[in-house]
Amino acid sequence: GNINIDGAGSVNATSTGFDAINAGGDLAIKGSGNVNATGASDGIRANGNITIDDSGAVTARATKDKGIGADKNLTIKGGGTVEASSADGEALWSGDNINISDGSQVKASSEEDATIDGKNSLTVTNASLNASGVGYGIYVYKGITFDGATVTVRASAGNDEASALFTDEDDIVIKNGSIVDAFAEGQFSTPIFTRN
Repeated sequence: GNINIDGAGSVNATSTGFDAINAGGDLAIKGSGNVNATGASDGIRANGNITIDDSGAVTARATKDKGIGADKNLTIKGGGTVEASSADGEALWSGDNINISDGSQVKASSEEDATIDGKNSLTVTNASLNASGVGYGIYVYKGITFDGATVTVRASAGNDEASALFTDEDDIVIKNGSIVDAFAEGQFSTPIFTRN
């Protein structure tokens, strides 16, 4: 089924053996509350869509897998703060599209993998994103659009390939006064790269 968290309260979820919050369907966090999820595997996970429409604060930490992972769309809006991190996997992952908008402030980091990984597109509109990862900062397959966004992306890979912004099958579009700071550090490093 679905998980719906709504209102001005607080939810603290910690798992020492599996995910902290896991929805078999969709997961929605709405209102002005605070959600803290720390998982031995995923922090926040859904087999469907994840929608964070929250003016409060959402924090998700993962030890072995994804900070926040949605099999379908991942949407962050509402003007709040979202902080996602993983010690071993991606901080933000989506099997479909990732959309960040509406003044939201997102900070994501991974110690061993790409920070943001999406099977379709990433769009950041009138919001801020700070991402720091290994190998890739942002890796999506079907395009990146920054529209009135403030974005800082870092990627490092030592003696390997590093790309801060990377997409396989579409364009990278930066428009409408966006401010983008992209940095890649590695033996073969490209801050902004598309194979399209």
